[in-house]
Amino acid sequence: MTNKSVQTKADLAELRTSLDLDHVTVHTQNLKYRGLMPLALKYALFALRPGGRLEIIDAGGSETSSPAFEIAFNLVRQWTFKLIGRDVTLIDVDPRAGRMVLERTRPVTPPGWAAGVIFSGADAEIPVLEKCLLGLLAQPELIGEGGDIAVCGPTRDLGFLAAFPAVRYLPYDPPASSRFLVGAKKNFLVASLSAPRVAVMHARIVLQPGALAATPREFDIGSPNVLIEEGGRLAPYLSLCFTDATTPGRMPRRLSTTLRNVWKADPLEIHQLGAPYVDGGVFMAMRSVYDACSLDPNIAWGEAEDVEWCYRAAVNGYLVDLFPTAIAVSQTNKLARRPHLSPGLKLLTMHGVRAARHLYAAARHILFRISGVR
Repeated sequence: MTNKSVQTKADLAELRTSLDLDHVTVHTQNLKYRGLMPLALKYALFALRPGGRLEIIDAGGSETSSPAFEIAFNLVRQWTFKLIGRDVTLIDVDPRAGRMVLERTRPVTPPGWAAGVIFSGADAEIPVLEKCLLGLLAQPELIGEGGDIAVCGPTRDLGFLAAFPAVRYLPYDPPASSRFLVGAKKNFLVASLSAPRVAVMHARIVLQPGALAATPREFDIGSPNVLIEEGGRLAPYLSLCFTDATTPGRMPRRLSTTLRNVWKADPLEIHQLGAPYVDGGVFMAMRSVYDACSLDPNIAWGEAEDVEWCYRAAVNGYLVDLFPTAIAVSQTNKLARRPHLSPGLKLLTMHGVRAARHLYAAARHILFRISGVR
């Protein structure tokens, strides 16, 4: 019998790589106040075999109110059934003890990948597209029986695809408009892909060898770890991000946070801020999830269609995540390049950032102690 207990942030990395476990126990106290319960619940589900059991042990009270800075057991129950209720059955619940036992009913998703590339149709983009396709053809999961690679773009001469016989072209000719309805185009593309997992990207993205193999067996929506070449080295680019402007009509109160802005490019730091989103340049999704929650066809490129989609997915109980060891490289950089700093200024900046992080960590520690988190 294979069991695993999850209590801390550090346990999550081991849990996400575990498969076919008989029993997972999630102790919520050091996870729920850090915003990591969605990860713990989803990773536990994905780690269990069908018929395996998830035990949740919580220290919250059983009241139905929502006191400030407290997470009662009723809220943990709500999160649990919102996030994984469609995939489990309840075996036992004891509100007084703050304990729940659930059994996984969801079958394991069979193997299979398909990839789709968004192409503008411009001749100038063909060299970029060719590098993208070479990256896809280096993924064994996309070659041979069951594999599929599609390029979606306007009707045009296809001589440039002669060197890529395994790639099919999907013509897409929407009515002329001043707005590029990228969501509608991606929905059209995904509808043509029949595999249980799909990767959708713009032509600028190049998956590195082993990227699909490094993606978890089961997930909802996610992004590979996208890097960009800066100063002769690969640095974090746009992948998992956070913004606090997620609902219509709400003004952002902070700049978007990306892996470039957090300590050691740790995706858990993004998750702790709130519901994240994956940049629209590339995403991966289970086909069943995409069918249930697709991009909004009425939102155009430049109107944050990726943010709206991922927030809506989170509200509907799907996890938006990053796959750290699934590497991709962007051929273009739309972010402002980091300024070159002298050694002295670089050292001063480093110490200033480190001091700010220590202050933030200390303040968060005090809040956690007030909330009863060890």
